Amino acid sequence: MVNFELDEDQRLIRDTVVSFARTRFVRTPAKPTRRFRTTRLASKGWELGLVQGVIPEEYGGFGNAHSAITGAVVAEELAYGDLSIAMHLLAPDS
Repeated sequence: MVNFELDEDQRLIRDTVVSFARTRFVRTPAKPTRRFRTTRLASKGWELGLVQGVIPEEYGGFGNAHSAITGAVVAEELAYGDLSIAMHLLAPDS
């Protein structure tokens, strides 16, 4: 049987991403035209390790084994805040 329960590391990653997404870029009805500084958000996302976890160490990443479930959890929680920013943060770019 397939188990989709998150392990302890995945829960920690999820909680970190939820906190980041909801405090940094969730749009509220009171501010529908709020502009974001994507460079600053991308830098913060990089600091949190959102992209470089699956990038090999020799290219500046962490070299962790890829986990589809972890990647899906990160993408889903970022997209809760804003899908376009989530896609920007998850695209490896220098």
